[in-house]
Amino acid sequence: MKTLPSTGSLRQQTKAEAKRRSAIAMPVETQPLTAIKVEMANGVGETLSPAPRKIRWRWGVLAAVAMALLSLYPQIDLWLTRGADWQGAFVSPCYDEEVYGAYINALILGRPRRTEPLEVPEPSKPSYESLFSIQFVPSYLITLPARALGLTANQAFIVLLPLMAFLATLMLFYLLAVVTRDEAWAAVGALAVLVFGALAARNSVLMHWLGKTQWFGTFLFLRRYMPAAVFPIFFGFIALIWHAFTRPDRQAWRAAIAAGLVFFVLVFSYFYLWTAAAAWLACFVLAWLVARRTEWATLVKRLAPTALCGAVALAIYAYMLAHRTPAIDKAQALTLTHAPDFYRAPQLIGALTLLLLCWGIKKGRAAWREPSVLLITSLALAPFAVFNQQIITGHSLQPIHYELFIINYVSVLALVLMPTIFRRGQSTHFPRRMPKFLLTGLACVVLGWGVVEIHGSTAEHKSRNLGRDHFMPVAKRLAALAAEHGQGAQDREVVFSPDMLVVSDNIAALTPQVPFWATHAPFGAGLSSEEQQERYFQFLYYSGVKPGALGQDLATNKFTSIGSLFGYERFVSELTTDAKPITSDEIREKVAQYSAYVAAFDREHAHRPALSYIITHPQAPIDFSNLDQWYIRDQGEKIGLFTLYQVKLR
Repeated sequence: MKTLPSTGSLRQQTKAEAKRRSAIAMPVETQPLTAIKVEMANGVGETLSPAPRKIRWRWGVLAAVAMALLSLYPQIDLWLTRGADWQGAFVSPCYDEEVYGAYINALILGRPRRTEPLEVPEPSKPSYESLFSIQFVPSYLITLPARALGLTANQAFIVLLPLMAFLATLMLFYLLAVVTRDEAWAAVGALAVLVFGALAARNSVLMHWLGKTQWFGTFLFLRRYMPAAVFPIFFGFIALIWHAFTRPDRQAWRAAIAAGLVFFVLVFSYFYLWTAAAAWLACFVLAWLVARRTEWATLVKRLAPTALCGAVALAIYAYMLAHRTPAIDKAQALTLTHAPDFYRAPQLIGALTLLLLCWGIKKGRAAWREPSVLLITSLALAPFAVFNQQIITGHSLQPIHYELFIINYVSVLALVLMPTIFRRGQSTHFPRRMPKFLLTGLACVVLGWGVVEIHGSTAEHKSRNLGRDHFMPVAKRLAALAAEHGQGAQDREVVFSPDMLVVSDNIAALTPQVPFWATHAPFGAGLSSEEQQERYFQFLYYSGVKPGALGQDLATNKFTSIGSLFGYERFVSELTTDAKPITSDEIREKVAQYSAYVAAFDREHAHRPALSYIITHPQAPIDFSNLDQWYIRDQGEKIGLFTLYQVKLR
């Protein structure tokens, strides 16, 4: 007589059978980090793990070519506008590129890594680390090929724009393809991330139409050379971490090592990229541990190579940072605060993504433990982490840079991943691809808006780019004069011009000389706050500016005057979480200090630093009465719209 199994035994068998069926039915993407042995009908165990799938790259290449062509729009516009008169200038689709070009030019000329691109070298001054020398990887990624090919910094910048647009799109395509396994959607999604990133940064042409005055331009991921030269690497880091979490042991180990090496490179590339990468990784690990806490030991093992590389990189980084120039903290507007920051567009997008994800999980369209769901969760949480890390650290460093250059793209990436997750649901197989007509329509919308964005940015910066091209013959003449005067790589003749935006800002990027003062001098001249003020006062004195005129400039919030004397965070309120407008008392104090400086000016002041050239422009007239007291000018050389004088001290 058979003995019936007990109730407890039946319950255990039922649970075991349910677990076995669940493991078999579980999609490849939901498998844990450890290999799973599943008992098959024949009694043989089979290891299940995510199997690599061959990617159809033609979709990604097509998207990358489209983005490269979009990035060339401003340069093509300059070529068409100037026609046969084009002098070879690069276009700048956003601000700051001139000072980065100056550093690249300095390296190509053979100056050391620690050089400040806008400084006048003084043998008695010690050499410090700067934001350029610490973040040296992207600069050498440009400089070394440029030297090998015989390119100037100007020519390298022309090539860099479409090249990095192509590579950034291709890397995003790869990341989306390995997660969604839908190459057509990955191609459209990659374009969407890069095009709509401007909207996510509240820096779109749409915002400009609505009256936003502080508009930096669009496609800011292409700002040369930070973050453009290393922007694709950031998404490569995410892809490698994804492989480290979802691939079998040996493949995962290799991916973790590669991710560590990539993070090492990011640390010495751009502050906002590596800190954003670290914040995203922390969110991903946290989400994984909450959903799959039993895998913590394997997780630690998988992340060990990445953590080791990161620790070594940060130790070296800390050493270099300890030897930074004393003026760097003031120039970078470091703020000490614990105040939370929730008013950012990427956070709103992240919150929307999380709400949609919760809805999808509730409706059974996704499994909350699925790796792709955890990836989306981490991407959506990353904006909250980077904009509120100061709650713990007490330090905030220009958080607008996260919103403009990286976290905006991360938040859009999370949103782009949602449709394929919902469309697949909890099926063990990926469904048929999205209809071609839908993908084609979406691609047209994305590219169409991309044209609108880049056209608006091109129009906004057109006068700057035309001015640079008009200045190119003068730059070539200055380079020839430096050679005639026997100037070595470390010798820098000083050029004075009252025209800051067209002349002074472009000198160091296009010639061996250095400008007397430029818009980015507070960041690239290695000067203390006191030296910066004295140099700007001297610039005003040579330009013939009276104390009353300076007061008027400050009262009307003139960009260069505010930035040079108080720091650009006092003009661009978005640069800091502790914005403080200029007060009338501060204006009166600066005017009084300038008046005292003018009254005490003597030959010793005129010698620090000594000028070699003066360049004038019809749109920036100059009163020579102050300059002529201390310098003798030659008859001048007319070059296009400009007049170039060679000068020497009396």
